[in-house]
Amino acid sequence: MLKAALNAPQDAGFTIRQTDAELGLVTGIAEWQSRSQNTGLRVFKWVAAPFTYGASLLIPTGRNEFASIEANVNVTREAGRTRARVSLVSRVTDTEGKVRRVEAIADPLAYQSLLARLDKAVYLEREGL
Repeated sequence: MLKAALNAPQDAGFTIRQTDAELGLVTGIAEWQSRSQNTGLRVFKWVAAPFTYGASLLIPTGRNEFASIEANVNVTREAGRTRARVSLVSRVTDTEGKVRRVEAIADPLAYQSLLARLDKAVYLEREGL
């Protein structure tokens, strides 16, 4: 399950930043930057929202903003079963690293997308594919 927890965020475009096999924790991050004001991008991100499970709304459109989504997957073995818990957090910072916004992502579609990838990764690991 831990191997699947590594693969699922990577398949969704995240870079794995930290793992702890003992704790069953995997942390991945997806980052991007906006260098100039972009009105077209503002329109695009709203049009693309349904197709990206709302993730496009996090695209920075201001000058020199940096945005990221952090995915944390916690794998726990209990009573003969394995449970995976997922949390997603968005963060926007400026060029000096000052945090402008941090918020937990509450959109169920974002979680469904990542959990579907996790389910597929578990299946592939179990089948040895």
